Amino acid sequence: MGHPAFNAGSISICHCDPGLDPGEAIPPLSFRPSTRAEKSKQKFTSNYCFAFFCYNKFMRTKSKLHSRENKPKIYAFIDSQNLNLGVLSQNWKLDFGSFRKFLEDKYSVSKAFLFIGFIARNKSLYSKLKKDGYILVFKPVLEGKIKGQKQIKGNVDAELVLHTMIEYPNYDQAIIVSGDGDFYCLIDYLKKKNKLLKIITPNKRYSSLLRGFSNFIVPIVLFKDKLKQNQKRGIPAG
Repeated sequence: MGHPAFNAGSISICHCDPGLDPGEAIPPLSFRPSTRAEKSKQKFTSNYCFAFFCYNKFMRTKSKLHSRENKPKIYAFIDSQNLNLGVLSQNWKLDFGSFRKFLEDKYSVSKAFLFIGFIARNKSLYSKLKKDGYILVFKPVLEGKIKGQKQIKGNVDAELVLHTMIEYPNYDQAIIVSGDGDFYCLIDYLKKKNKLLKIITPNKRYSSLLRGFSNFIVPIVLFKDKLKQNQKRGIPAG
């Protein structure tokens, strides 16, 4: 198989314009070399075009890699209890696998920390969440009864704030997934430091303390069709 710059029975000279992609070069000129000098010149031209093609491809690949390296690091910090209960209050269930993909596709989230109460019997659920791409941060839960009904308490507010600050040097911007006013101080601090990207709220009725951040708030219900769960499986309220 001959060099791509040659045609059967004739030789083609490619026109290597630095502003053009090799695949977009103008139609080649074809002629039959009659002398050794012409053949040598044609060979040089062909090699030059091939070298230009390789160099151009290398520079484009390098540019893409450089762009990826300079891409802002976005982390998400998710209050699982607030998210789960908020969505359930609107009579639909969240597919956590789809939500992780949504965070990556829409906001380029590279790490998603999911803060959740630990219940031993839910280990299979935790394995599934890890497989979906979440980094799980557990909080021991308290199980008891209130008015004869079983209640599980596993508030993760402190853990979310703590890990957001532990990871602070490692991300450029953060997404807080919660509508809880207890995160006001954290959110306000991130905003002042230009590190707040979005606040994703489980429903439109979020804490009044967060109204001052309305430009950052995105109700998850806007993406219900993409994120709702089709099967009867969910995440425990703890």
